[in-house]
Amino acid sequence: WKVGVCSLASGHGLSLAIFPQILVTAAALACALVTFSNSAVQGAPIGSPVSVTRNITMGGSNISNLLYDGTYVWVVEWSSNKVERINPSTGAIVGSPISVGANPGAAVMVNGHLFVGSGTNTVTDIDMSTASVTRTITLTGSNISQLVYDGTSIWALSWSSSKAERFNPTTGALVGSAVSVATNPSMGTIINGHLFVTGTSGSTVTDIDISTGAVTRTITLSGSNLASSMSDGTNLWVTLFNNAKVARINPTTGAILGYT
Repeated sequence: WKVGVCSLASGHGLSLAIFPQILVTAAALACALVTFSNSAVQGAPIGSPVSVTRNITMGGSNISNLLYDGTYVWVVEWSSNKVERINPSTGAIVGSPISVGANPGAAVMVNGHLFVGSGTNTVTDIDMSTASVTRTITLTGSNISQLVYDGTSIWALSWSSSKAERFNPTTGALVGSAVSVATNPSMGTIINGHLFVTGTSGSTVTDIDISTGAVTRTITLSGSNLASSMSDGTNLWVTLFNNAKVARINPTTGAILGYT
């Protein structure tokens, strides 16, 4: 089986893209936190090997995402269609499981709410202060692989429909029309008012102007299966799974600056 990417979302928490053709067989999936320093760049180990504090058994199974809100760790359970909370200090499960859409994976925290995307066409809006469902948002696309917050709207990437569409996180209302993007999108990165969407089944990156919701350009890379993307503050970096490469792109012009 194959997993997409673990990355920091909105300053904290983990966002994990689970692709629909993947059967996740592990009972629990953990994302490692890597600390970068000069010694790490040079390849030297940092400190001693970590030890396990405890193993926490959840009520559901097939954990597809973990997010931290400053108080609790929220656990998204793919097979059980549930979200649970953990006290990270004690390891205790807090409250009852929260039912969400089928096969959840993508999740993002915005203004005290946890939005969880499903393997169908819904997003569940959970009020984190009460641990209750506020609403269910229905999208036009299906199989939500990523949720990205641009400071105003949440963008949902639909893997099966190859669409990006946005909604208002306060009201749940859809904003504008869905945008066609790279085939089977898995990852969205925001840079300077633009959303860059990578496609796992092709070679393209779709550049969307957030202010207008329109596609600015399509960037074609020399390689395929674009697994992840990220910004260093200046450039857009995209990994090419099938070609063992990383591409560097100028996000303003769309020019490809090279491959590593």
